Amino acid sequence: MDKLTIIAHDSFQAIVDAANDPNSIIRRENIIEIDPNALPEDQTVVTSLSTLEAGVQEEKRQIGQITNEQEKQAAGINLEAKTALREAVMDLGDSVKNIGS
Repeated sequence: MDKLTIIAHDSFQAIVDAANDPNSIIRRENIIEIDPNALPEDQTVVTSLSTLEAGVQEEKRQIGQITNEQEKQAAGINLEAKTALREAVMDLGDSVKNIGS
């Protein structure tokens, strides 16, 4: 069930009245049906990486080109650490406002 919450608005009562009207669009069920025969046949699925994911892929590519095994291992560990740090920061979400909080 959908829920509409209004905190404050000049037309509060008008919005409530419109929502309570049995013919209101809010009370209608909107079901969209797509005829599969109406879809174009030549569809292409496009997958896009985020800027962050693209950066990680590029860094992995660069690490793959390193010939010195010690440098390659260090770069791989560095990338893993950065990835773990990014994931931890994303998990914190809005609870962190800046580096000091």
